[in-house]
Amino acid sequence: MRGVAGVLTPSADAVVLPELSRAATARTAAVTGLVAGVVSFAAYDALPAPWDRLGGSAGLWCLLTWWAGRRVRPPSLPWAALAGLVTQLCLLAGFYGALVVLAGRGEDPRRVLAWAVLALLAGPLFGALGTLRWVRGWPASASAALAGAAVALEPLVGVAESTGPADEDLWWCAAATVTGLVVAAAGAPRGRWLQAVALAVVVVAVGAGAVAVLAGRQLGLL
Repeated sequence: MRGVAGVLTPSADAVVLPELSRAATARTAAVTGLVAGVVSFAAYDALPAPWDRLGGSAGLWCLLTWWAGRRVRPPSLPWAALAGLVTQLCLLAGFYGALVVLAGRGEDPRRVLAWAVLALLAGPLFGALGTLRWVRGWPASASAALAGAAVALEPLVGVAESTGPADEDLWWCAAATVTGLVVAAAGAPRGRWLQAVALAVVVVAVGAGAVAVLAGRQLGLL
């Protein structure tokens, strides 16, 4: 699976894709992250609840980071991780830059620091997962499955942190789960979408079980 200098052996469908320069990939990651960060803030600030969650969705940010890593060709884990990191940091800069410049508001530095730490972790992780989409075998299916699972599981984290989920929370979780499975199927290699969906279902089920335990302890039921 691994070639020379961190370059992965591509799958058949990756071979037909044009190679992209490192500079072009980095520019795309930076510009996309900044623009998406500003759009995220605009949605978060303008949309009514519960639709404002789309603007602050960590799952969608992870999906965009996965896409940035997927653009790295030929597949390379180090370069994809770097592209993912650039995307996440620029998302953060765009979001909080819009908060300060466009809305004239500030934010608790501790909250910004917490998101920055998460960006440092999620960026390389999902960037690397993105480039695995183009390698041979099960890693390509796992790549799409984990990207979809991130979208599906994100609303469940909010449910676990709440004192009791409202009806809209449950509907939101259901919609995110369906969307995540669609992402897993659409992002998988040809002929492997069922494998990707099955893997996503397993990851979501395990995550949902963990969330149920946390929620039960939060409510004093466990």
